Order: sequence, then structure tokens, then C-alpha cells
Amino acid sequence: MKQIYKKIRDWLRDNIIGKRMRQQLKNREFTIISSDCTGGTVYHDLHKRFDTPTINLYMNAGDFVKFCKNLKEYVEKPLIERMDKNMDFPVGTLEDITIYFVHYKTFEEAREKWNVRKQRIHWENLYFIMNDRNDCSEKIIADFDRLNYKNKVIFTHKKYSSLKSSYYISGYDNKKEVGIMTKFLHPFSIKRNYDKFDWVKWLNGD
Repeated sequence: MKQIYKKIRDWLRDNIIGKRMRQQLKNREFTIISSDCTGGTVYHDLHKRFDTPTINLYMNAGDFVKFCKNLKEYVEKPLIERMDKNMDFPVGTLEDITIYFVHYKTFEEAREKWNVRKQRIHWENLYFIMNDRNDCSEKIIADFDRLNYKNKVIFTHKKYSSLKSSYYISGYDNKKEVGIMTKFLHPFSIKRNYDKFDWVKWLNGD
């Protein structure tokens, strides 16, 4: 029954929310650099090819900001496996950056996908997203806000009126971080936590 319900929910989401998003999208070729699986879910909803290496993985907040700040340099570095007995999924490094390939079975698969997708990056049309999870601090949030990129957003559990790229996600004021952005709002909802943000408007440059 759970599998049947999941298929129905996914179909409803794709044909209601996803369809509306796809109809309104004007920006056709873009790269989302994401600190976790949120970016991949956006691509999925839009039925777009994964034109980014940051799919099905996550980085700790500090590493992600460092990665974004020197994106070209890090993308060109070889991805090396890091053995970690505490993890039940592959882990890799780009020099001093650690990447957790949470949705891959083997490191070989993760590296192959990473190397293929990094060749698709649209360097002239970049979008950066992260959130205040994964060992994030107010300093890291401020560092992200100062990155020299036009299109960036960080989802936070409280409001930061002085930061241009901060976007407040309601419902987590008494928590230390926002909830998982890709999580459904409740078991019978077709909306995800990240639907509180207008992705299409952002990607269209509005």
C-alpha cells in the first residue's frame, strides 16, 4: 500500500505542481550548485537534465561555501575516495573538501556521475543554494551571502534582514536549523518543504 500511495502522490505532484513549474519556466539551460539534494529535486520537478555535479550528495556548510568560492578550481581537481567506516555510503574528497555521496551505492558510480555532469556546467548561468543545516553557523551564512555570485539563496530557520541571500522558512523558529527541504509537508501532502520558495521565479530572474 505504501508503494501504491507513493506512486499516486508522485504522479499528482508531477502533474499539478511540476507541470505548472515547467509551463512557467523560461530559463532553459542553467546549473544549480547545491549543498544537498534540494537542487536535484528541482531538476527532477522541472524534467531537466542534471547539468551539475552536485546531485544525490551533500557537503557540510563550511566546505560548501569554500567549494563555491573557488568553484572552477575545485571542479578541476580529481575526486578521491575517502574510506570512512562510519558511513554506509561512499565518501570522496576534492583536496580539502569532503563530499558525502549519500544516494550512491559505490564510489566508482559516484565519481563517474560527478565527472560526466561537471562537464555540463553552464558557467554563464549559475545558481547556488544551501541551507542552515549540516554544521552551519551564522558566520558561514554571512560568508555565503558575501560570495560574488548574483543568483544565490540560503534557507534559514530564522530571519536575517541584513542578508540579501537569506530566505526564511517558517515553522522552525524553535529549532536550530530548517527541516529537510525536500521532505513532504505531511504524509498526505503533495507539497514539499521547498515549495515555500518560488523556484521558477528565481530561475527566470524575476
